[in-house]
Amino acid sequence: RDPTGTSKTKTIQVLCNLLELELIRINLSSETTIEDLLGRLISDKDNSFSGFKFKEGAFTEAYTKGKVLLLDEVNLAPNPVLKSILTALDSDKITQSIPGIGLKTFYRHEKFRIVATQNPKIGEFSCTRDRLSIKFLETFQVIEFPQFTEEELTCIAKEAANKKNYKNEKIIEQISKFHNEWVKSSLSKNCPQCYTVRDLNVSIKSISDGNDPQEVISWS
Repeated sequence: RDPTGTSKTKTIQVLCNLLELELIRINLSSETTIEDLLGRLISDKDNSFSGFKFKEGAFTEAYTKGKVLLLDEVNLAPNPVLKSILTALDSDKITQSIPGIGLKTFYRHEKFRIVATQNPKIGEFSCTRDRLSIKFLETFQVIEFPQFTEEELTCIAKEAANKKNYKNEKIIEQISKFHNEWVKSSLSKNCPQCYTVRDLNVSIKSISDGNDPQEVISWS
């Protein structure tokens, strides 16, 4: 549960690559359903007598096959979805009633791992971010990522500039300074827009494409 743009998702992706673990990622939102996670019936007229078959969702696939499941933006998910996740984690199996098929049981693989990320209740989607229950949080080991320092931001900006062959270090440092000052300002706390590391990279790209630096920063 950390500020937007502090590389939470990227960290998990890099770690899974290093450990040679297969990762399944799903972005949660207020529109996510239990079926999105566990699975649903889909049309299969060519290979099924009934014309339908059951397609596993991302959660069920990772749960039964021992993969790492990354749930991004978990605090955007509706309560029924969060409850279904808790139920699955509290047990070694998932039992789901499937229309036309009946009860189907999915057993938890011993190597199954789950990681969830959340952003703070600020920014453009703050009104849709729910506070996670204590029970839900206690199921996970909470790790907090700090904001990047100005030196780290400058390093990130320079790397982004190198990829675009942009060499004006003064402008790069000014963009990093703007990002750092915005994050620390009182205005950013209640503003629906956030100037994140992603926006910093977008700014570098825009400037390298020939746009005016002042206009880029003002627009961001």
